Amino acid sequence: MAEDVSGEKMIPYKIVLVDDSPFIRKITKDCLADERHVIVEAENGAEAREIIRMVRPDLIILDVELPDVNGIDLCAEIRADSSFRFTPIIILTSNYRLEQIVEGYQQGADDYITKDPFNPKEFELRVKARVQRTSTLREEATLDPLTGCSSRRVLFERLEDEFYRFHRYDQVFTLMICDLDDFKQVNDKFGHIAGDMVLKEFASFLKQSFRISEVVARYGGEEFAVLMPATDYEGAKKAALRWRYLWNAKNLMVPQYSGVLKITFCGGLTVVRNDDDNLTVVDRADGYLYEAKRSGKNAIFSDTGRMTQDGENYK
Repeated sequence: MAEDVSGEKMIPYKIVLVDDSPFIRKITKDCLADERHVIVEAENGAEAREIIRMVRPDLIILDVELPDVNGIDLCAEIRADSSFRFTPIIILTSNYRLEQIVEGYQQGADDYITKDPFNPKEFELRVKARVQRTSTLREEATLDPLTGCSSRRVLFERLEDEFYRFHRYDQVFTLMICDLDDFKQVNDKFGHIAGDMVLKEFASFLKQSFRISEVVARYGGEEFAVLMPATDYEGAKKAALRWRYLWNAKNLMVPQYSGVLKITFCGGLTVVRNDDDNLTVVDRADGYLYEAKRSGKNAIFSDTGRMTQDGENYK
């Protein structure tokens, strides 16, 4: 992993390089070798579509002349997907024609670089500038400002990705929506500053409890969602119950209150089904959450009913 000038570790950028020439791919990769980017290659448009969907790159470098598609048409296709509206696209071309450049910008390209003549240092600087700026903008647009969790928009974008993997590779995923019990009373009794502290504490606990591949999003108000890719019901159940147990054991401290505050939560958990789409899987998890609230709170309901710890009876 690369380091910046201060010696701090930097997360490498993910770059998809689309060009049918092995020679061009090699010299392009050599230019970026010192930056230790993660570079994934594609030789044609069909490969590029699959890889871009799976990798979710920070930058796409796209040749104009591909064997199965015009690179500018592919650029427009990528831009039409809202998941990649912040992803910079650099067009590689061997023919510096003004009308082609204008068309590329109109279809969503961010920059043009010529292969002949090719300036390695210029290429390196342009790539670095694009990915750094876009990563900053993406972070600002995709994180909830209070809790640092992913936004609701990111949740639905990732749901689309997981449905793609489910239908293409039969890879199941699980979704849980949860809600803090009686949270309004915290705001009413201790004030909104205290309420914000509780939300941030809950969000931090969630993010620490799940893997980096899982999406923890603020769904709205005191509701949060956890998307667990490649996780079946039994795996999700074990994780959810462990998380509930650890949260219930946690003591919260808030301003203007000398005692220990205990806040429970309810959850609704479901595994994807063959006839699901984004809305049906979310609605089902939300319905289970409502059942958990009606049951007396501090509970998780799922596809099989109320989920319990060992030794805990069904209500």
